[in-house]
Amino acid sequence: MRIGIIGDALDRQYAGIYFFTKNFIETCVKHDRENEYFIFREKASNNDFDCEEIVIPTLNWLPGYQSVRLMYMIPSKARKLKLDIMIEPAHFGPFNLPREIKRVTVIHDLTPILFRKWHTFNGWFLQKLFLPGIVKRADLIITNSQYTKSDIIRHLGKGEQMIVPTHLGISNIFRPDHDLNILAKYGIFKEYILYQGTLEPRKNLINLIRAYELFRNTNPDRKEQLILSGKKGWKIKEIIKKKYSSEYRDDIILLGYVSRNDMPALFTGAKVFAYPSYYEGFGLPVLEAMACGTPIVTSNTSSLPEVAGKYALYFDPNNIEEISKSLTDAIHISPDILKEQIEYAAKFTWVKTSKRVLQALKRFE
Repeated sequence: MRIGIIGDALDRQYAGIYFFTKNFIETCVKHDRENEYFIFREKASNNDFDCEEIVIPTLNWLPGYQSVRLMYMIPSKARKLKLDIMIEPAHFGPFNLPREIKRVTVIHDLTPILFRKWHTFNGWFLQKLFLPGIVKRADLIITNSQYTKSDIIRHLGKGEQMIVPTHLGISNIFRPDHDLNILAKYGIFKEYILYQGTLEPRKNLINLIRAYELFRNTNPDRKEQLILSGKKGWKIKEIIKKKYSSEYRDDIILLGYVSRNDMPALFTGAKVFAYPSYYEGFGLPVLEAMACGTPIVTSNTSSLPEVAGKYALYFDPNNIEEISKSLTDAIHISPDILKEQIEYAAKFTWVKTSKRVLQALKRFE
C-alpha cells in the first residue's frame, strides 16, 4: 500500500506527538518492506527518513493559508500520489480526502475538549469544532492507551471496532546512566526529586511544590531539591510565583529544557521521579524514568496506572498529603523492585508500536 503520513509535528514541536511521529516513521520505514511511505511536512530535511518527503511550507504570515494547506494542498497532492492511506499523527485531520484514500487519525488524548481550563481558547475552540467530525469520518483511529480508547467511545461515540489502542515505545537510550558529568553540566550537585515535562497547569506542578514543602517539613533530615525540568508552557507565571513564595525557594529549581541524550543521566540520578499530572493519554516520561531504574510516584488518574502497572506509587493528584507521603515512601523502594521495573519498561518498544499499527492497517488491503 501507498501510505502518507502528515509529519507537521516534526517541524513544529519537540514534545510527545513529535516523538510519536518521528519514531513511528523511522520504525515503519526501517522494518516494513511491504508498503511505500510518503511524508508530508512543512520544512525540507536532510533526508531524515529513507522515503519520499513532500514539502508543503506553512506561511504563518498569510491569513487563512494554513487552512488552505490542510484542506486543499495536502489532499490534492495525496490524490496525485494515488495514496491508499493517509495517517494524521496529531489529532487534527486528515481532511478532505476522496473516499478511496482511507483516513487514519492518531488521538493521544481528549484533553482539548474535556478540559477547557488546560488549553488556550484557540486550541480548545478548534478541537471542539473539528474533532467530532474528524472522529466520525475516520476509517480507523489509533490511540496510545486503552483509557483514551474508552474516552473516545464514551464522549464521541465511535465504535469500538474502529479504534485500535497501542502503547508507545521508548528509545534504547533510556537505561541506567550514572554520568555525574552530565548532572554537573546542569549545575546539579545535590540529591533531588525530579519532574520532567512541559511546565503547564495540566501537569499539576503547584500541588507538587506544595507536597514537596510538606515532605521537607515532615522529614527535616531530607534535603533533596525539587527539580522541574522541561520547556515553559502557558500560564507559567503561576508556577514561578509559587516557587518564589515557598520557604524552600532556593531548593526548587526550574531547570528548563534538557537535551534528550542527557535525560537518562538526569532520570538515573533522581531519588524519585514525580509525575503528578491530572490527565495523560499515555505519560511517556514515566516509562522513560522507569527504564532508568528511578522510583516512580504518579497520579492514579487516566492512563497512568495502565502504563506504569505495579511499578509506581500512586496518589490522588488533588491530595497534597498523599503526594508527600508517596515521595517519602518511594525513597525506600527495594532495589529488587527497581530491577524488575527496568525489565518491565524494556518491553515497550517502537517496533511493537509500529507492528500493531501496521497490523490494523491490513484491513484496508
